Amino acid sequence: MTAVTENVTLQLGDAELSVPKETLVLAWLQNMLADASRPASAAPLHRIGAEWLDEVGLYAGIMRGDAGAPDYHLFLLPGELVDAGWDKAVEWAESAGGTLPTRREQSLLFANLKEEFEPAWHWAGEQFAADPSYAWLQYFDLGLQGNGLKSYEGRARAVRRLIIQ
Repeated sequence: MTAVTENVTLQLGDAELSVPKETLVLAWLQNMLADASRPASAAPLHRIGAEWLDEVGLYAGIMRGDAGAPDYHLFLLPGELVDAGWDKAVEWAESAGGTLPTRREQSLLFANLKEEFEPAWHWAGEQFAADPSYAWLQYFDLGLQGNGLKSYEGRARAVRRLIIQ
């Protein structure tokens, strides 16, 4: 599956700059989120589950950074992969402009956007540390997490992160 990138061309004096539309939208959002001088009422945040343009996805909430990493906003991208092993799911998520969610992110997705998922298990982006032939997964029916052989065929959804500065 090849992603088609739409570009935006900007005229800067005598020069032209062509930027992928997705990159421009994400840079604008990052700038909006980082501007502490903006009044709270002007912040671009929406309610949980609100759509943030096609390029960004549904707002899932704020994730606390892990092990000293910065906190970030989590977005669920549109689309789903069905009946795929873990390696194919990782590749698909990257082609969609995101990554597979971590186990922690899947917990937030289950809590805030469960209705956006089929009631089945979905791949996480983490391998099982004790045996790299396994990867983690989230059951979106009961909320349980477990692991399965990477060759098993399951579902996948992709996410995107915007760092909070």
